[in-house]
Amino acid sequence: MKIFNWKLLSISILAGAAIAGCASSTPFATAGQPHATVILNGSPRAQGLYPVRVRTINGRLTARENQPVLQLKPGHYKLGLSPVNIQHMENLPGMLAGSSPVRTRDTLTLTLNPGKTYYIAARIRQNGNWHPVVWKTAD
Repeated sequence: MKIFNWKLLSISILAGAAIAGCASSTPFATAGQPHATVILNGSPRAQGLYPVRVRTINGRLTARENQPVLQLKPGHYKLGLSPVNIQHMENLPGMLAGSSPVRTRDTLTLTLNPGKTYYIAARIRQNGNWHPVVWKTAD
């Protein structure tokens, strides 16, 4: 019985350490930490840009996909993105009649610097493909 309790205690300690390790490796900055701001919904549609949402960060799903503004720690990131609120893509200016979106998600690799703001959007092509762009940066 004591052996079982020690094994259970050891497993609990290791699991707790793993969870704590994951929590400390979060890409999201907390209050007071240096960070870059990523704005996902401020794109000008007149320029053919559409809002995006972040689905993954460095290959990991994120629970913050509905947030239009993210504060991330400085560093290198690979963001998995998808366009937001684009209904009836065939009605978009310049879209070829009868075409359908071939790609509904894409990735953007970028380096975020502290104190900078990055505006990210989806640029949709005439064939329905789209790609993410950083259309503006600010200090």
